[in-house]
Amino acid sequence: MDHMLAIRDTFFQECDELLATLETGLATMEEGDTSSETVNAVFRAVHSIKGGAGAFKLHDLVTFAHAFETTLDRVRSGTLIPNHDVLKLMLRAVDALSDIVSASRMGVVRWRNDHYVDAQPGPRDVLLLIEVAISSLRSDRERKLPLYAAARIPEVWLVDLDGARVVVYRAPRGRRYTQTTVIERGGTLTPIAFPDLTLTLEDVLGPAA
Repeated sequence: MDHMLAIRDTFFQECDELLATLETGLATMEEGDTSSETVNAVFRAVHSIKGGAGAFKLHDLVTFAHAFETTLDRVRSGTLIPNHDVLKLMLRAVDALSDIVSASRMGVVRWRNDHYVDAQPGPRDVLLLIEVAISSLRSDRERKLPLYAAARIPEVWLVDLDGARVVVYRAPRGRRYTQTTVIERGGTLTPIAFPDLTLTLEDVLGPAA
C-alpha cells in the first residue's frame, strides 16, 4: 500500500476509536460525571478527529468537528452548562460526525497522483459511494440520495444492515436515481466503474449469522 494511503487508513481506524471514546464520555456525562477529566477527554477526541481531517483536507469533516469542538470548549470554560438537552444534542452530533467520517472514507474515487492529499475529492471524482445504514436508513434514502443525485454521483450502494441487503442506485437525473436494484443474500454486485469486479452480498455484509 502507498505510504500516504496507509497513513490515511490509520487515521480512519483512529477515528473509529475516537468516536467510541466520544460516545462513552458523553454517556458518562449524562450519568452526572461532568468532571474536567471527562470533559477534556471528550474534547480531545473531537480535536484529534479535526486535526487528522485537516491533514487530509477533509473540509466538511474539519468544519463540523470545529463547531463541535467550539461547543465543548464552552463546556470546559463553564459558559455552557451540559444539561440534559445539551447532552442529547451532542449525542446527535456524534451520529452526524460519524456519518461524515463514513462519507469521507466509504467512497471509490478516480485515481489522482496526489492521492487526494492536496484537496479532497469532489463529486466528479466519485465513481461509487457507499452508505452503511443501521438506524439511519430512512435519513440516508430521503435526505442524502437526492443530494448525491443532484451532484451526479453515478452509483450509490445503500447497505441496509438490518435488512441484510444492498440497494443499488444508478442513473441520476435531477434529484433522483432512475434505476434501483435490490441485492439480497445469494445476489452479486458489479460496480459500473469496474465491470470486471463481482462481489457477493456476503463479501459486503459478511456471512449470515
